[in-house]
Amino acid sequence: MNLERAVTLTADLVQRRTDLIRLFGEARYQERTELAKERIKEVMAQQHAPNPLSAAVAYCRHL
Repeated sequence: MNLERAVTLTADLVQRRTDLIRLFGEARYQERTELAKERIKEVMAQQHAPNPLSAAVAYCRHL
């Protein structure tokens, strides 16, 4: 991945986080984030995968 693409993705993630906080509020956003992190850890354990990114992708596909 080149630097320009990384900057674009980072900006997109920051904007998405801002939008979600505006929509749900900080407390609800933090709660959802923690639930997602826990689920990703569960997926990593099930798949015996050391890579959290792969587990996150698998988790999102399951939604």
